[in-house]
Amino acid sequence: MRTFKMNDIAIQNSKDKSIKYAPVLIITLCRFQHFKRCIESLAQNRDAEKTIVHIALDYPAKQEHWEGYHEIVNYLPDISGFEKIIVIKRESNYGGYRNFIDAMELIFSHYDRCIFSEDDNEFSKNFLAYMNQCLTYYEKDDEIIAVCGYRHVANFPKVNGSCIKLPLFNAWGCGFWKNKYYDFKPDLSFSVALKTILNTKNVITLAFKKLSQLWMLLVIVYGKDTYISDTMISCKCLLEHKNCMFPTITKTRNFGRDGSGTHSSIEDMDLYANQLIDENYTFTLNEITDSNIKKTYTKIWFEQKKLSIKTKYWILTRYILFRIKYFADKKKYIIKQ
Repeated sequence: MRTFKMNDIAIQNSKDKSIKYAPVLIITLCRFQHFKRCIESLAQNRDAEKTIVHIALDYPAKQEHWEGYHEIVNYLPDISGFEKIIVIKRESNYGGYRNFIDAMELIFSHYDRCIFSEDDNEFSKNFLAYMNQCLTYYEKDDEIIAVCGYRHVANFPKVNGSCIKLPLFNAWGCGFWKNKYYDFKPDLSFSVALKTILNTKNVITLAFKKLSQLWMLLVIVYGKDTYISDTMISCKCLLEHKNCMFPTITKTRNFGRDGSGTHSSIEDMDLYANQLIDENYTFTLNEITDSNIKKTYTKIWFEQKKLSIKTKYWILTRYILFRIKYFADKKKYIIKQ
């Protein structure tokens, strides 16, 4: 295990110049209760008063969006506890992906890093401290492409460390660097998902490492879903030997398993909504580097939902059927730009 000297950590925590306070982006539309919980938990962080929060508020696309939308609009002036609140209010419906991409472009025109979250996350009181320290320390580490605040519900072993690098990605509260974001941004597309799943070597690698990633690629190419960040960034990690930083105690709790999100379904809603998060107010960066612990964590994460033989057979047969359909009619899988 690599442990940073306590005096070095103390210097980082006591001198603002050594830690860059990243701006936060939250995208939302009409989920008022989720949004309010998200904002209020973030405001409880000690670094909140040094944090500029950008809120990208999309425009309603359906009649049922208006009530929650107006509640959010009326709530915005009451938000306090941050250095500054910047509201990006859309004049037409952008949709989740475009709202995210456009807001990221705006932020990266002024900053070299950003912390992103959808509105259905609740944060621990040391979420910002964790994010800002990791974004500062691992900025020059080309192996690390993002910082993730969520750790899945699973029986992970207790360890003497606060964070660990893993070949995975999770978007439930995450941090990006501008240069690394623009490196993998082109990968967040249908065309790259299609190229990935048509590459036999990639498919074999994913099948042996995490078969569920192959299934998510099939979801993208069958549904022509143009943006599933978790899947594509995780594929990049697995196929290109990249990693993301994760906390050993989760810094976020997700409430989006209620069917209200773009990609979410009602699945184990109470399990996620009741997940215990870090109760500490401060954070000390103490990375676990023991290879055996990292292997154990990775294995547990990959096996959190063990696939039955029947499910594995089903995924592989669907993949074979996709290959047959693709080569029989390639034009069907072309998206006009």
